[in-house]
Amino acid sequence: MPNCRRAYWMILLVMCCCMQAHPQSLQEQLRLLDSCLEQQTAIDEIKEAHIGRLRENFRSLRSPRERFQAARALYKEYEYYKYDSAAAYMNTMVDIAKSMGDADFIAESRSYKSVMLLISGRYKETFDELNAIDVKNLSTPTRVAYFHSRMTCDYLLASHSHNTPYRADYLLDGFKAADSICHLLPSSHPLHKMADFQRRQRLRDVTACYRMADRLLRDESLSSHDKAIITSGMATLKQFQGDSVGEKGMLARSAAYDIAASVKMSASLVELSVKLYQEGERNRANRYFKQVLKDHEFYKSRNQFLDLVEKGQYDYLQNERKALMYRLALLGALILLLLATLYGFYRSNKRLRDARKTIAKHEQELLVTNDKLNAANEQLQIANRHLNEANTSLQESNAIKEEYIGMTFYAASEYLGNMEHLSRTIYTKLVSKQYEALLEQMQEIAANDKERDAMYKKFDDTFLKLFPTFIDDYNALFAPSGVSQSTNGKTLTSEMRVFALIRLGVTDNERIAKFLNYSVHTVKAYKSRVKNRAIVDNNKFEELIKQIGRR
Repeated sequence: MPNCRRAYWMILLVMCCCMQAHPQSLQEQLRLLDSCLEQQTAIDEIKEAHIGRLRENFRSLRSPRERFQAARALYKEYEYYKYDSAAAYMNTMVDIAKSMGDADFIAESRSYKSVMLLISGRYKETFDELNAIDVKNLSTPTRVAYFHSRMTCDYLLASHSHNTPYRADYLLDGFKAADSICHLLPSSHPLHKMADFQRRQRLRDVTACYRMADRLLRDESLSSHDKAIITSGMATLKQFQGDSVGEKGMLARSAAYDIAASVKMSASLVELSVKLYQEGERNRANRYFKQVLKDHEFYKSRNQFLDLVEKGQYDYLQNERKALMYRLALLGALILLLLATLYGFYRSNKRLRDARKTIAKHEQELLVTNDKLNAANEQLQIANRHLNEANTSLQESNAIKEEYIGMTFYAASEYLGNMEHLSRTIYTKLVSKQYEALLEQMQEIAANDKERDAMYKKFDDTFLKLFPTFIDDYNALFAPSGVSQSTNGKTLTSEMRVFALIRLGVTDNERIAKFLNYSVHTVKAYKSRVKNRAIVDNNKFEELIKQIGRR
């Protein structure tokens, strides 16, 4: 028990030192890590005592639900401490969940199983297990457990994939799982905080990560293992920034947190030992590697690949001088392998060049086709624009025809009535032989302009009904001093009638002259005088008149 007490205070010391706003020097952090390693046995004793109490509680329970929850607690304690025991309680959870037929418990236990499969190196089975889980109808805690396992697996595989094309896919899937966790949990929840940090760290959001890490390492709701993950992520960012000293310091803090949590799979301790060995601190590096090997033997992971790699690194650190002769032989083999690889690269590059030529040819053909399509599209747009213009012109012409046909029928009817009245009057005076009166009436008719004025009035009314803004739009083409004012704003001036006929499509001077009872010279004079008074180009004046539209 004294050892346990001393270990407890050592853990508190580690936490306080690691949470300082201004971290210690690298040597101080390494000494702190050494002190934690010295107390590791006592720390593990505390964990074993806690696990013993959980096992006793598990054995005393009879309710399947309570046994599942107790098995879950034991699985969590063993997850990164002892593989075989973690796998055993995980299988117990699966069995209990299946016997209960509880969809949430089954999905949760399978989520944990996927992590165990990944740790043991069975990647295909890992994702077979995850993909078999349908999260749609599960409870929120179970969905969180699923997405946390998914995020853990994707991130771990991304870190193993390095610069392969698969790394981006794993990271993207991990980000999606992290987003789901953040969506399901409030921002105060530890898993929400961890998911947000790990996503930002992998996106290399350095500023945000530094700010978050300082706050999270002081957060008592996070476990020591969570803080080991945070400091390991910060070590990666330090490496990205080229800060070698800061990177090793963060790795030391991460390893210290892992020791405090009795984690037997401390990747931080492995990375730190390699970097220390490369920089000449071989005694400390060898000591750390021995501890790594001891921890992995204790953990008993079935992932033989990881064991062999780390064992090989340890042997390399221990036997580098003895392996000098072997390296020479290996160098020869590597040269042969390099030549074979270069030949393979040559063949691959040749195929790649051929493929690029084919692709370039297809791209050129695609560009030509695209140009043709663009040209056809432009022609279609031009045709469509012309069609729209023709349709607009046709609609306007129809409206003009409708208005003027009505006016013509009305004028013709009125004219016929007048002619009938005049005919009867002339007939009466002829029968009664009132020749002088008849002569006077004929002279009055010749001298009377009322009919023509009435015709102009009807023309003005009909035209302004079709183009109610014509007078304002017409006057807008002149300076204020050159504006032509109509008598009452509802009739056209003589010059306006010339351009009103042009707006209706009558552009021939002789036709305009006949309609207005002017000479051709007068029409030309009106046009010239008006254009010279306008503020627009004379050549564009009539075109602008034709563009005056109806509301």
